[in-house]
Amino acid sequence: MKIRLRHLFYAGTFTWSILFTAACQVAAKNTSQPARLIDPTNEVFTEIREVINKALNGAEVKLATRFFVDSSWLTIERTAKKTIQNPNLLGRSDEAPISFQLLKLGKKCVIKKSDNERLWALKLAQCQVIKKDD
Repeated sequence: MKIRLRHLFYAGTFTWSILFTAACQVAAKNTSQPARLIDPTNEVFTEIREVINKALNGAEVKLATRFFVDSSWLTIERTAKKTIQNPNLLGRSDEAPISFQLLKLGKKCVIKKSDNERLWALKLAQCQVIKKDD
């Protein structure tokens, strides 16, 4: 039985096209999209606060009562550091604010910290993708 080089080429091309198509489908399913919470409960907000505190190395932050409901973004301004040398009379910080984004990744809701791209999966939250027209 003689296998021609042309047949090997066609078989290889066919195999690569199947693998490439499968890889594209997997990548499309694993892309995250901006999302917002659906009917969040107090437990969901508590879980998100715990995730945010963990992301900030245990720092306690004051958050609004209903975040991630109308937008996928949560921005936290840093507290100005007051010292004797720098009393900071205006109370403003020169440091960039910290941002988090709620994303839908497959069927899960995740929070992404924008400065390091780290993700935290939420167990209790339900979210929906924000459509372009919203």
